[in-house]
Amino acid sequence: CRLPHDDELLNSEAVGHADCLRTNRGMTRSPLAAVADAPVPAIACAGARADERLPRAPGLPPREARTSTAAPPPATSFQVPEMLGRDPSRPIGPSVELLRSSVVLLCGASAESFCLGGDPSAAKMADGSFLDGLVEFGAVLRSLQQAEMPVVAAVRGACRGGGMLFPCAAGLVLASADATFGFPEVRRGALPGLVSVAARARLAPA
Repeated sequence: CRLPHDDELLNSEAVGHADCLRTNRGMTRSPLAAVADAPVPAIACAGARADERLPRAPGLPPREARTSTAAPPPATSFQVPEMLGRDPSRPIGPSVELLRSSVVLLCGASAESFCLGGDPSAAKMADGSFLDGLVEFGAVLRSLQQAEMPVVAAVRGACRGGGMLFPCAAGLVLASADATFGFPEVRRGALPGLVSVAARARLAPA
């Protein structure tokens, strides 16, 4: 809809336009108009009616009504595990088929923690079991990075260690005011190998 005309505003604009013409030595045509030798479309005057429409520039196709009949893509939420590897029977990330067919919203297990990653305890660090599931972890990272549909990570609470995989690989991250991120395993001598590569590519230089 159009706003009601303000005669005082239109008059001031007309005076400003006249001053502009005088400053520019009366040039009323674009210097490029002569290239195509096409007339410049008329401009509505200050007294034009509110329902009048400006003429279209010559050579432009007529306006076409744009209506979209396509249905929006489906959206599916996937709850990431609070601790990676705690339940071997549960996948840590959405399937490749889901990433091909649906917008995926990655949600945390609770309001206090989005995903705390693996268990970098002294025992697991000593026997090497901290690296169990690394192959699956890498596959999830690749599938998120190569997803055909948008992936959104909604992060609330703590996001740590391997859990950083999800915001680093998602296309969009929605972080609440209480969301925190970090790699606590580095204090115990472990490097977040796969996730650190994704984080370096995602984060801006400090």
